[in-house]
Amino acid sequence: MAYYYGVPITFGSDAHSPERIGDDWEAVCQRLKAIGFDKMVFFRKREQVEVPI
Repeated sequence: MAYYYGVPITFGSDAHSPERIGDDWEAVCQRLKAIGFDKMVFFRKREQVEVPI
């Protein structure tokens, strides 16, 4: 639904230890690309920054 309505996506990592940060990152990116997403966003100084997936 987010893709359909043009809602930008962002990511967080709920890791409980440093070595778990980014688990399954490639699988998530592949799935999002299959849906149709080609970018994600993050915020720097309250400004949205787009990054290709």
